[in-house]
Amino acid sequence: MPVETEKSAIERSREKRGTRMFARRRQVGVRQDDVAKDLGMSGAGFGMKERGINGIDVDEIPVFAQHLNVPILWSFEENSAIQREEVGA
Repeated sequence: MPVETEKSAIERSREKRGTRMFARRRQVGVRQDDVAKDLGMSGAGFGMKERGINGIDVDEIPVFAQHLNVPILWSFEENSAIQREEVGA
């Protein structure tokens, strides 16, 4: 029986970033298909990024930031005001 290994820091970071993006997208009322279209990908492909299965490419960050109405560095900030707002702090 295969032994499950702990997720790498990169995998955890990718999942956390995707979860934050999903929450913010829902908060501002943006449709997944609208963002996916602007990125030139399918809704399913975009969903994989939000679930942290696929990472976000550097050239995609400005598109996400524009749709989510956040600064470009938002996806890298661990303690931003927006993140605190999302968790109700």
